[in-house]
Amino acid sequence: MNSLICLQFERQLFSMQDGKVDGTTICTRLLGAAYLYPHVVPNPFSLSVALRANDEFIVVANSALWDVVTPEDAVEEIYEIGNPVVAAKHLQDLAQVCSPVTVI
Repeated sequence: MNSLICLQFERQLFSMQDGKVDGTTICTRLLGAAYLYPHVVPNPFSLSVALRANDEFIVVANSALWDVVTPEDAVEEIYEIGNPVVAAKHLQDLAQVCSPVTVI
């Protein structure tokens, strides 16, 4: 079913189509979507973590990955992969196997 709902938020009109802002994304906080401003803002959740001397890498991901993969499993899956692009693709594939409708 293709549903279209027009909403007014802070005096700005925008549409929700199939549960997506302007028919594009379900996210209301999104980097790289300036064309959807002011309905989608680049204001992500952030968390500061102190790195330790023995930390070798960090995994930066959205909640779609963390909903289906634990941090421990993510590290275990990519620890031996030396290429960060290949590691990111591997985690994306893993998350999509666990939840095929997930956008990573």
